Amino acid sequence: MNFFRILLKRWWILLILIPLILFAARKPILKSLGNFLVYEKLPETSIDVLFVLSGNPYERANFAFQLYNQHEIDKIVCTGIIIPNNLKAAGYTDHEGMLTSIRLKELGIDSGKVMLLEIGKNTWEEINAIKKYVVDNQLENFAITSSSFHTRRIHQTVKRVFRRNKMPYAIFPAPVESFNPDIWWQDEAGLITVNNEYLKMLYYRLKY
Repeated sequence: MNFFRILLKRWWILLILIPLILFAARKPILKSLGNFLVYEKLPETSIDVLFVLSGNPYERANFAFQLYNQHEIDKIVCTGIIIPNNLKAAGYTDHEGMLTSIRLKELGIDSGKVMLLEIGKNTWEEINAIKKYVVDNQLENFAITSSSFHTRRIHQTVKRVFRRNKMPYAIFPAPVESFNPDIWWQDEAGLITVNNEYLKMLYYRLKY
């Protein structure tokens, strides 16, 4: 009887201590959850093609321009066919791939170096389109860039899609401009981004 009383007391202590410990360590835990979503894979050689995935074309195009100046990149391919709702409301039909390419040309990249791959409404479709492009054009390697918190899921998707066509590839996480990634939980955009990414990773794991 005494043994069970002692055990019960210890359980109550643990039930009190665990939430306190988690609360005290919440910042490093939350920061680690964000950091896990960021995946970087550096290139082994020069880059045949850099693919810029759709979504946030301004942010991703700016970073792609930096990569173009830092690495030997033969061509930049902009993917995706989703038209942002704000543009639809204004009567425009430019999709995200087009917006990315427009920004790259504005930054000074020769139009002959930038092309569109007008396929894909989500990451899975875009990576499959990239695989077809890579195989059809007999590329020796490729690179992908997207927003930093998107890159873990990109890496997981590339591994699945290219499991029978293994080749060197690089992934470059584009810095987040809309919120501070080190304190993402203090910003609505950060909360939405991180929550969505974990849900999408689970969804991709179950579906694909």
